[in-house]
Amino acid sequence: MRTDAFGKTVPFNPVAEDEHPYVWAGLDKNNETLTVSALYITEGGGHEMQIYKRSLHEKGLSLEFERIKDGKRTMQVSSVLETVADK
Repeated sequence: MRTDAFGKTVPFNPVAEDEHPYVWAGLDKNNETLTVSALYITEGGGHEMQIYKRSLHEKGLSLEFERIKDGKRTMQVSSVLETVADK
């Protein structure tokens, strides 16, 4: 977010030359997943999406990341962080 000339908070322009992403988030209460998505508009009119997901479960925390460029998945990473009991 940025502040405009009138002091109002407005989102960055994802088409601008500085390539600030348009970002939004959502919470799925059924499976306790927070999803944060970022949209970039690239030179030449292409686009890139980055999607981050964080879920709580009985073992701990699962993390997922996905990058999609011009409709094709270019990267996918996932991990599980397990809770360690104190002794």
